[in-house]
Amino acid sequence: MVNAVMTLGSEWTAYHLTVSGWVQGDKQREFAPLLNRPAPDDRLLSVVNKVSPHEFGTRELVQREVWRAQNEMLIAQMLDQFGPAPLKL
Repeated sequence: MVNAVMTLGSEWTAYHLTVSGWVQGDKQREFAPLLNRPAPDDRLLSVVNKVSPHEFGTRELVQREVWRAQNEMLIAQMLDQFGPAPLKL
């Protein structure tokens, strides 16, 4: 039997904010090879959504910013236009 706590944390997806909106990046699923989608050259912000174990065996989606461009004004404009990063795998 596989330890559920170990496998729950192995799923994640990267999202990148660009001037065209949010685009999906790399993706990892349990027991599957990494789906490699390099970050776009015009990305402004990158986040990773990861499934983490939570109390009583439930799963929690945690979002973490992993990269940010220096152009804060453009980031703010794109967030106003496209909203926050998707909260999904």
